[in-house]
Amino acid sequence: MQKPFALIIILLVVELILALFTGPYSCEGGLQAYFYYGIAVLLISVVILLFYKGWTPNRKLLYIVLSILASAITWILGFFMGDFSILCSLF
Repeated sequence: MQKPFALIIILLVVELILALFTGPYSCEGGLQAYFYYGIAVLLISVVILLFYKGWTPNRKLLYIVLSILASAITWILGFFMGDFSILCSLF
C-alpha cells in the first residue's frame, strides 16, 4: 500500500474512534468536535493527494474524488455508530 493511502486510512479510522467517544457527549460539544474533525479529515486527505508526486492529473483527480466520497461515507457511518443526538441543539 502506498504511503498517502495509509495516512488517509489512519485518519478515517481515527474518525470512527472519535465518533464512539464523542457520541455520548453530543449535547455538550461532542457533535461540534466530530463535525470539525470530519472537515479537517476531508481537507487533509485532499491536500495529501494533491501534493503527492508520481501520478497523472487524471489519476490525482480520481483519487481526490474517491477520498472525498470515502470521507463522507465514513463520517455518516460514524454519526450512526456514535449515536449522536441532534435534538438537544434544536431546543
